[in-house]
Amino acid sequence: MIAYQITINGKIVATAGLQQGVVSAIANWVYIPSDDATDPKTDWHAGFSLGALDNITKAHLKWILCDVGVGDEISIKLIETDTVDEPTERKPRKETTQNDDSQT
Repeated sequence: MIAYQITINGKIVATAGLQQGVVSAIANWVYIPSDDATDPKTDWHAGFSLGALDNITKAHLKWILCDVGVGDEISIKLIETDTVDEPTERKPRKETTQNDDSQT
């Protein structure tokens, strides 16, 4: 199967893939100044996550959710493999209902 192999600071931390579904790797940072004073060195947060939606089991999966800092290196490698890591979290997908306004 096709999978993402994630390396953080030179260490492989997860290999994630599915038979059917979507796998997403998200790197983000946010700068939110405090009310009193702004400090560009402390008023920010950075993180990385690796998750998926499995179409077969209809579950949301998570392999990684971590903070990262200045100088951290995240590598994403697309590989083909027979095995992947078990997710650290698995939650059932919430089913949504559609309102049918035509019968009102």
